[in-house]
Order: sequence, then C-alpha cells, then structure tokens
Amino acid sequence: MWFTWTNWERYNTVVLVGGQYSTLGKSVVSKLKNWVENGGTLTMTENVSE
Repeated sequence: MWFTWTNWERYNTVVLVGGQYSTLGKSVVSKLKNWVENGGTLTMTENVSE
C-alpha cells in the first residue's frame, strides 16, 4: 500500500476519499499524524472517517 513506503516530505496535501483505511497499521497512522503535526494538510470525505 502507498502509505507504507511513501516519502511524506514530498507532499503537502493528502486527500483520502471513501474507502477502507481501518487496516492501516499503527506505524502508518503515526507517520501520518506526525506529517499533519508538521504542517501537512489531510482532507477526508465523510465516508473515510466512519
């Protein structure tokens, strides 16, 4: 999956559209949270957060 090997520093915005993201591992979630805390913009559709 793209989330596990991407270099987050290359991006300033990530858009998550409807899908199953509950299978993301803790390490990926941690990287994503860190990226947002350091200025990354995360946009999600309503279906993603369910």
